[in-house]
Amino acid sequence: MTEPLPAVLFVEDNPGDALLVREALRDSGAGDQSLTVVETLAAALALLHRERFEIILLDLNLPDSNGLETIRTLMTAAEGVPVVVLTGLEDADIGLAAIRAGAQDYLVKTHISGPVLGRVIRYAVERNRIEERLRSSEASFRTAQRLSRTGTWERFLSTGVETWSAETFRLLGLHPDAVDPSRRIIDKMIHPDDRGALGRLTEEGLADEDVIEMEFRVVRPDDKVADVHSIVEVIRDSKRRPIHLIGAMQDITDRKQAGLALERANRAYATLSAANQALIRAASESEMFAEVCGAIVVEGGFLLAWIGLVADDETRIIHPVATCGEDAGFVEAMGVIGSQSGIPPDPATSAIRTGAPVIVADVAADAEPGPWRDAALARRIASSIALPIISDSRVLGVISICSDEPNAFVGSVMDLLVELAHDIAFGIRGWEETAQRHRAEELIRQEKERAEQYLDIAANMFVALDASGNVTLINRAACRVLRCEAHEAIGADWFESFLPPGARDDVRTVFDRLMRGEIDPVSRVESEVLTKDGERRLIRWHNTVIREEVDAITGTLSSGEDITERRQAEEQLRHVQKMESLGNLAGGIAHDFNNMLLPIIALTEMTVKRLPEGGSDRERLTMVLQAARRAKDLVAGILAFGRRDSPVRVALDIRAVVAESLELLRSTLPATMTKDVALDDAVGTVFADKAQIQTVLMNLATNAADALMGMAGTLTVRLTRMDVDDARAASVVGLQPGAYAVLTMADTGIGMDEKTLERMFDPFFTTKDVGRGTGLGLAMAHGIVTKHGGAIAATSSPGEGTTFQVYLPLQDSEGDS
Repeated sequence: MTEPLPAVLFVEDNPGDALLVREALRDSGAGDQSLTVVETLAAALALLHRERFEIILLDLNLPDSNGLETIRTLMTAAEGVPVVVLTGLEDADIGLAAIRAGAQDYLVKTHISGPVLGRVIRYAVERNRIEERLRSSEASFRTAQRLSRTGTWERFLSTGVETWSAETFRLLGLHPDAVDPSRRIIDKMIHPDDRGALGRLTEEGLADEDVIEMEFRVVRPDDKVADVHSIVEVIRDSKRRPIHLIGAMQDITDRKQAGLALERANRAYATLSAANQALIRAASESEMFAEVCGAIVVEGGFLLAWIGLVADDETRIIHPVATCGEDAGFVEAMGVIGSQSGIPPDPATSAIRTGAPVIVADVAADAEPGPWRDAALARRIASSIALPIISDSRVLGVISICSDEPNAFVGSVMDLLVELAHDIAFGIRGWEETAQRHRAEELIRQEKERAEQYLDIAANMFVALDASGNVTLINRAACRVLRCEAHEAIGADWFESFLPPGARDDVRTVFDRLMRGEIDPVSRVESEVLTKDGERRLIRWHNTVIREEVDAITGTLSSGEDITERRQAEEQLRHVQKMESLGNLAGGIAHDFNNMLLPIIALTEMTVKRLPEGGSDRERLTMVLQAARRAKDLVAGILAFGRRDSPVRVALDIRAVVAESLELLRSTLPATMTKDVALDDAVGTVFADKAQIQTVLMNLATNAADALMGMAGTLTVRLTRMDVDDARAASVVGLQPGAYAVLTMADTGIGMDEKTLERMFDPFFTTKDVGRGTGLGLAMAHGIVTKHGGAIAATSSPGEGTTFQVYLPLQDSEGDS
């Protein structure tokens, strides 16, 4: 059946040409129902404001518009709608000009036919859709580059031709109209300190590497320095010579600065943490000061730290009480004793005077000339901070910290060090009391962090609930299983959010009894959870209760292991073992029964031949013989399921076998069943017993016909080739990775529930009425397919029909299966 045409607008003032197009569309088989004809450009523009069309057919010569301007006007009004020009002139230049003006295609009216016009319309619509997706993809790519601050470039080494994306120009601070892409431009912009190492890395990479990754700095035209992360893919010829480079450059300046700020903040936090521990551990005030200074230098990575106390008299002299660092003699060399007449005050003296922190961000640029600045520069001190130690609005002293990095004391670093100065003030005022408080806080913080780290790296799920059943703690493993973020789970009702509806009430009842202390927690229990996207997962739980006091239960803590895949594997293994056991049992019984049938059939045949025709004894024995032969056929089916018989295998064109079998089944299948057959010509060859494969097809087709129960329906048959990987093989019992011919037979019958699906291949199991089946059809099919090294699987649900898939291994080469 011809696919219906999309909505078409035809702008044509000649009724004869309009009729010609209508007739052509009818001849194409698509009909002209989707065609709307208008005679002027104005009418077309008005209609486009009200209706949506997928393609426009356009005559260039209209009463109110003429030539290529007609195309431009129409395309402006109908942005995104493809236009096909119909012209009465066989002039290729006109068609080419129309396409350059934006038309998708053009047709000469005298050459229009139904198939041609239908194909041109469909192709124009599809090309437009593809171009629209391409434009959208390119826009998304440019947006992604802009948002990620990543530019791309290409360089052809043989010609030196180079192209840059817009984001590459932006990253380098260049305008695309001002410069042409060139390697020389980038080489000149590389920071002088990075050129040597970058050149060596590039040279070594071009020699043998396929991917070169590097970080360097570039100096933009405005003298701003940008940190760049670059990845270059080297395209090589057959002799491994580099011929083409494709690169990506990402501006990581903000990341670098953020990383540096984070590193400094982490160091400051480590300083604060270690110093607080020193405040707690110290057995005396002098030991407290010494350990705090040591913590600042060791944990914070600072160059120098010292603490001075102010004399409690009019002199306000600063007495250094503890120093630590690379050059502790700096304090003594400066003779920090407060302000002296005519000498600029050092930062520590200024902090004492003002009662506020004093920061020198860059000693070389910001500090006033004088003894302190000279001594600091001589000792590689690039920045410093002096923090007054204040208690009850009284300046007790100062803590001074020096760094070999400029701008080391900004943002959170300063905040943390100010907090450190406050902590020292508390220590001075009452270090014993403060030590106890800080020890408790530090231990709690460490234990909490350690517990969170242990829970997050654990493979098992950990979930804690409060007395109301709300989630108070969840680790990463549990979030992975439940497919949610931790912030989504914290505070949520566990039973309503993560348990299947049918289990919520029962589990909540047990939980409530547990909270009341009526029962003890079950240490090992299996139950299902419901993931955020609705999947059920089977979890094995170990539970305990949380108590704040001896008899007060405040919640539960549960450790869970996801055993869904393990249980599925166990079920598959049990199914395989069951089928093997049934096969062995059925095959053994059938074999012995066959041995008993043989003399019955043989002796009965001999006796019948000796009795006169027409006699009652001969008639009775004939009935016995027929029953015995039916029993023999039944035994053959059981042997096929039990795999006790040996098929006669030859190389078969499986497509021909399936086609022949379907032809033979034509007369036996009900007239109400419609067959939808598609057999791939290039499936290949299987090594199989033709008669047994036909038996499988017959049994599956008969099963499909019975499933329709006399009603109209469809039998869909597909034959394809499939390369089965490990994931696919794991989903079908008995299937191994490899190349297979896959026969799919699907009906629209009554379908089966899960319990029926589990037993459908069992011998003698049937859902048919008594006398309408032996229950061996699917069992025989299973046995035959398995005997051939394949597998058979089925999917079904009540009222939705059943689909069988038969996997038969293909021959790897001629004579080899």
